[in-house]
Amino acid sequence: MNGMPRRIPDYPDAFAGFNAICSFGAVLSIISLLFFGYVIYDQLVNGLVNKDLSTNSLLKDPDFFESNETFKSNEVKSESIEFLLNYPPMFHTFNTVAIQS
Repeated sequence: MNGMPRRIPDYPDAFAGFNAICSFGAVLSIISLLFFGYVIYDQLVNGLVNKDLSTNSLLKDPDFFESNETFKSNEVKSESIEFLLNYPPMFHTFNTVAIQS
């Protein structure tokens, strides 16, 4: 795009394809911005109905605060290598690269 003039009437015919691509990209960006604005507006006005409280979900804590009881009661157990070692693992923990199955 080096050498493209700033004003549309100054375009030589060789740059017509570049102009069409740039125009399509600009229109697509504007449509995407309008759609994003609508999604944000709709979320703020309507929100999601919370099954527990039947209120706006923006007023409720995310689920990862509530699901800690599962981990405190130690119901979730894993035998894989990433949970058996301390994080980060010490240097030279393995002679070869650990293979996870």
